[in-house]
Amino acid sequence: MTIHFKDKGLRNAFKSLENIDKIDSAAVGTLLKAAEDGPGLSKTEAKDLQRWLEHTGDRMEPSAKNRLNHFLITTAIATA
Repeated sequence: MTIHFKDKGLRNAFKSLENIDKIDSAAVGTLLKAAEDGPGLSKTEAKDLQRWLEHTGDRMEPSAKNRLNHFLITTAIATA
């Protein structure tokens, strides 16, 4: 399944990950690093990461899924 990221930074980071079979914590870290490029997590980045989790969660190692869930729950979304 193809995932389209609206956020340019996430889209660029995902290029190196889109063909991997099993998503590990390092792969999640690559996207999280791209998401931390501004003063906070943008609404677009949050939606992109949530959609990625929903569509690829079954391919994620438990530690990767936990890492992404934790990030989405604990990271404040920028309002500016």
